[in-house]
Amino acid sequence: MNRKRRLALITPLVASSVALAPAVAAAQGSAEEVPGSASALPTAKCALVLGTSAENEPATYDLKLSGFNSGQRVTITSSSGREDVRVRSNGKYTSEDVDYGDYSVKGRNLSITCSKVPEKAPEKAPPKKEEKPSEAGGPVEVTDVNVALTPGTPDKVDCSKTNTVAVDGSVIGTGKGKVPLLWTLPNEKKSPSSVEFTGGATQTITVTKVVSVPPRATPTDTSVSFAAVLDAPKNDASSGKVTIKINCQ
Repeated sequence: MNRKRRLALITPLVASSVALAPAVAAAQGSAEEVPGSASALPTAKCALVLGTSAENEPATYDLKLSGFNSGQRVTITSSSGREDVRVRSNGKYTSEDVDYGDYSVKGRNLSITCSKVPEKAPEKAPPKKEEKPSEAGGPVEVTDVNVALTPGTPDKVDCSKTNTVAVDGSVIGTGKGKVPLLWTLPNEKKSPSSVEFTGGATQTITVTKVVSVPPRATPTDTSVSFAAVLDAPKNDASSGKVTIKINCQ
């Protein structure tokens, strides 16, 4: 009788142990599977970097995101405000030509402070070299042009006929090179000419032009006059003009 009672007490305990074993095994198996089923999150990064700018131009900056989930929506925050963007399928995003400053990125279960390069100081343009034509032998700088009747011209001429007289054009300048000139005279087309400067100190170069002076308009005229103009077209302040008067006999 006592032996049967002991068996009766043991049997429920064994059955209970058998029933608990699968549940414990299932619980243990479930605990081992959790880490394996969780996908590893990418390492998201954000950085403010130097952009591409032309030589002697101010520095530019780009904000670059990488390591995000494909197509993830994030919010970029800076002193300029907030911007909601979607990351590309490769987990990257770039915003070009942004202001220099502090940036941060927030998303679902995500908050990043962006790194940044040191701000680049503006580059100073190199000073322009001052050209001194007289010292370096550079392009000629014409400072003055004058026109006058050639010395030695008779005081009076026969105004009843055409007379030939000479006029002098003087060109003053510094530098080295050829200076084109243009004469404007009565009864003639504009006549090109030139003078050559050899460099060094200020030079005065004279060029002579022969002019045909028409007869006086009426027999009672006591003189004849004409205008003579000499231009150096490629230089500033380079025109000489004079009205030449010739007395009649």
